[in-house]
Amino acid sequence: MVFASDSKVTTAAPSGVDGEGKPVFQHQSYDNAFKIVHDRTQTAMALFVGTVNFGPVDAMSVFSRMELGLDASPLIQDAKILDLASTLQARRESVWGGLGLEKTRWPGPLVLLAAPPAQGLAPRLWHLDFSKGDPVIQELFLTGPGVFLEGSTQQTLSLLYGFDTRLRMSLRDTLSASRPGVEEAFSRFSPDSPINKINFWAMPIQDAIDLAVFLAQVQIQMERFLPGPPTCGGPIDVMVMEMSPEPRIRSFPGKQLHHPMGPRP
Repeated sequence: MVFASDSKVTTAAPSGVDGEGKPVFQHQSYDNAFKIVHDRTQTAMALFVGTVNFGPVDAMSVFSRMELGLDASPLIQDAKILDLASTLQARRESVWGGLGLEKTRWPGPLVLLAAPPAQGLAPRLWHLDFSKGDPVIQELFLTGPGVFLEGSTQQTLSLLYGFDTRLRMSLRDTLSASRPGVEEAFSRFSPDSPINKINFWAMPIQDAIDLAVFLAQVQIQMERFLPGPPTCGGPIDVMVMEMSPEPRIRSFPGKQLHHPMGPRP
């Protein structure tokens, strides 16, 4: 499992109140965040997307201090994932719960979390959504190798699938052809799209890292030249969960702390 992420991060904090006396959140972005971390037992790694802070503390720092011990049977893993979601939700409630704001308006991140099941050959992957009220947990069942994108991904999706998803929806809604007819036309085109030509099964780890970084770069560079403020940017960090000969996590940061006036390391 290869996680790759840019370094631009969004945070939120209350700054005043509206006419009903409820807090108004001010969003702020930073350019050098580490959005991929592992827990202290190095049995789980997580990638954070969206509004990542719980009050003054970012979710990455909270997660990296946990001792999850997720190298367990799938049944135990499922229970621990529920406990993790409950713990993070309790932190959200302690921070945002006293503001008089509906739970659906509390800021929160999306999380991709990977862990190695005991005796398993491949990592498991979960999607945890803390952006709307109570957390929503979904396991992403991996029937084979491939690419999963989260966050600001429109340009990378267009590259991988050969068309803009918004264009597809527009054609489906405006053409006189029936909706099934439009979907059939796209399905015939699908085998020729780049993502269906890549042999993920035989791809070595280094090439998977290269591909993940390339796809992140595509999104960053296109956002740089498109109108509006970019939502992706900065160096690209990588974290890898290997399963052979035994599970382990390796980190490949794209940046390190340095003096801003000195030479970059």
